[in-house]
Amino acid sequence: NPDLAREMELPTEKIDRVMAFGGLTYANDEYFSLIFRIEQCFAILLLEESLIVHGSFLLVKIKKVILANPIFHSCIVKFLPCDCDPHIIEIIKSFLLGIYTRMRGQGFLLQTPQER
Repeated sequence: NPDLAREMELPTEKIDRVMAFGGLTYANDEYFSLIFRIEQCFAILLLEESLIVHGSFLLVKIKKVILANPIFHSCIVKFLPCDCDPHIIEIIKSFLLGIYTRMRGQGFLLQTPQER
């Protein structure tokens, strides 16, 4: 609560900036479930053994498998307007998964073999 923070003389600049642009949108259970499903796919498929078999294109292959999955599609469309253009849906899916794929790939490379 920004008013309470001001009363307690706490810094509120960040909150004020966010509120100026419509406030915060918190992740809900459905969004958490979507990200959890994506993470589960990477946790199962992104292994050293898979990297040896599939080579440097492993992340691209995992991304393609997830993008083609109808469950992933149905999870994404829950967050979009009903009349959203199918092409826009594909762009959003690819963008979201692209960001996650890069993050997950970097995380994999930074892990030690014992952590994998």
